[in-house]
Amino acid sequence: MLTFQLPIKSEMQVYQRLTGGLPIALLAVIWLMELHMTIRIEREAHHLKTMIRVSGRLQSKYLEALKTQLEGPQSRIALDLNGVTLVDVETVRFLNACEKGGVEILHCWPYIQEWMRREKERENESTEF
Repeated sequence: MLTFQLPIKSEMQVYQRLTGGLPIALLAVIWLMELHMTIRIEREAHHLKTMIRVSGRLQSKYLEALKTQLEGPQSRIALDLNGVTLVDVETVRFLNACEKGGVEILHCWPYIQEWMRREKERENESTEF
């Protein structure tokens, strides 16, 4: 059995046990693609709903591109965050504003949901005084 170690930005490390050469090669290709992928935004317009799928590292420098996708006359909007792997605080605040404006947030990772909740609480505390 071969152990393949992937470096992660934090101190955590992921160990993937693989058997054979092909799975290792495929994993390496996927990992390299993730390192170089920044963000992907796909838009699907349906009759009753517009679905915007986001993948990759959703950071504040990409919010203008996402805002462009959210603008304009359209049906209800759903933002699918299933492929989002990383966010920053500005993105979390943006997602809260989207949700407050009626955008449905789908498939959001638990850590992002928790961060959004904490930012909402923090915002509410600062407006109370």
